[in-house]
Amino acid sequence: MKLSALLLLAFLFLTACPGRGAEPLTAGDVLRRAEDRFRSLHDYECLADAETRLGRKSDSGIYRVWFKKPHQLRVRVVKGRHKASEVAMDAGGSVRGHEGGLLKPIVIKLKATDKRLCNLRGVPVTELDWGSFYTKCRERTARAGARTTLIPGADEAPHEVVVTYPHEGKAMREVYRIDPKLWVMVEGSVYEDEVRVDLIRFREIRLDPGLEDRWFKL
Repeated sequence: MKLSALLLLAFLFLTACPGRGAEPLTAGDVLRRAEDRFRSLHDYECLADAETRLGRKSDSGIYRVWFKKPHQLRVRVVKGRHKASEVAMDAGGSVRGHEGGLLKPIVIKLKATDKRLCNLRGVPVTELDWGSFYTKCRERTARAGARTTLIPGADEAPHEVVVTYPHEGKAMREVYRIDPKLWVMVEGSVYEDEVRVDLIRFREIRLDPGLEDRWFKL
């Protein structure tokens, strides 16, 4: 058979039987991509806007967050209660903190479980890193009765991993928004019976800025 005939047959075969397109993303795919990106990072810094509600009480604030592997963390209150106060966890797991204003020079050692480090819902500031959020997401998806869905982002908008599950008679819904360009978490929210009780947004993100260990010692 002539070469021209072979080429024609190949063309007809390819046009009649086009290859399969890319498989659509799943919630598991998005979460894995985010976790893989987190594992590849050495450190990062960002601003975090947080809002929390418990019953009639509510609280909000803006925090500057620095993180370095394996779990060194420093958080400064930029706006909100205890403005200018800071907390840092070093490589050895020691946690130290100070208040703002005139009390800034007084640095004290704290337990990671100290209530002064927790928000209204009992979540400690030492869990403000992305790795802690991804671990929580995995734990939620493994709960009995849990359902996980994905709302794909359009036009480079964040993908939304949505986890719903029952808890103590309440319908819980958690939403993790993942940036499809950086593959990092940019927002997380928690709803109880469709009432939002927790929200955190990450912005001004800098990946691998080269933070030194001494930065995490107060």
